[in-house]
Amino acid sequence: MINAGDSGTTKPARFFNSLLPSLKPDVFFIGGDIAYDDNFGACYYTWDYYLTELELVFEETGYIFPIVLAIGNHDVGLNELPGINITKNLYGPYFLLFFP
Repeated sequence: MINAGDSGTTKPARFFNSLLPSLKPDVFFIGGDIAYDDNFGACYYTWDYYLTELELVFEETGYIFPIVLAIGNHDVGLNELPGINITKNLYGPYFLLFFP
């Protein structure tokens, strides 16, 4: 079991993902801030990029393992948009687009 958060697409995150196949996980829990798109339409590609990174992990591992996601502040734009009404915008449209 892998438990992590603040994944993103940075060099440290890619290094972390490169370690996953050697750990042979049965499940991967991500505690939020998955792709750091901050719920901006212009940052949609961060989801594609991060999920592509995970596909490479699956290929190297040789199997697909479940990923359990929690929603973080960067997933819904709360970091970049202070004062936002979280009850109206809790699940950003991009999070729901990728994980309906």
